[in-house]
Amino acid sequence: MDASDLRSTLVNGLARADVTGKRVLIIVPDGTRSGPMPLFFRLFHDILGGEVAALDYLIALGTHQPMSADAICRHFGVTPAEMAGRYAKVRVFNHDWQHPETFVRLG
Repeated sequence: MDASDLRSTLVNGLARADVTGKRVLIIVPDGTRSGPMPLFFRLFHDILGGEVAALDYLIALGTHQPMSADAICRHFGVTPAEMAGRYAKVRVFNHDWQHPETFVRLG
């Protein structure tokens, strides 16, 4: 699947979800996992960024150490200047797995 096919698949799939004006949280693997994170990061921003109230990312660390701002930029294939500019509204959180008081039980 090339980038164009992936974009079409995401556009078609996300069209079924009513996310306009909503907060969206995308859970992604940490830097110990490989994958096309830069492509996905850009596509989600291009497709959803102007439609949603917030587009945030949660890095699923497992029990790994939190990623630094520079490591996050490398993981998403962007520069710090791009994060501060084009992607300034995007928030990225490291999963705070070591503090049970930060968890909420759903359902």
